[in-house]
Amino acid sequence: MPERAKLEQTLSSLTQEEMLGPAVVGEWIVKDVLAHLADWEAHMLTWVAAGRSGDPVEHPDPGLTWKQLENFNQRIYEAHRDQPLEEVLAYFHTIHEQFMAMVEDMADEELLTSGVYPFLARAAYMAGWGNMLITIVGAIPTFLKRPKPGTSPEERMMTRI
Repeated sequence: MPERAKLEQTLSSLTQEEMLGPAVVGEWIVKDVLAHLADWEAHMLTWVAAGRSGDPVEHPDPGLTWKQLENFNQRIYEAHRDQPLEEVLAYFHTIHEQFMAMVEDMADEELLTSGVYPFLARAAYMAGWGNMLITIVGAIPTFLKRPKPGTSPEERMMTRI
């Protein structure tokens, strides 16, 4: 099963409360991870559109270099942290549909020729990190079933049943 399908399957099994806490990646909750993944796809849409039209591509974001990814990721987090879960989920699904449509419409030369979009080499590397985040999100049900710190051995035994 492709990673995205695993992610979608995991998301469908989570409650709203589980998506809003506890943190699953550093301080990020599931909602934050989904916004992060969607925003990277949204940036790819922008970068490719600019590349196709011959416009300069400011990547990863205006005023930032690839060496400043922490700042870039922080910008993404801040842009979405106060959004309601429903908005983030809609953004996550809509952007992915747009992203997949863009990829499916690309000619083989555009997809497979090295150097067509210079930023894609770095973005492809970062996609590896995206897959890692998808894997982490896929592990959320197991994470949520873990006994909380301070639970007795008897309580821990009951969580395994």
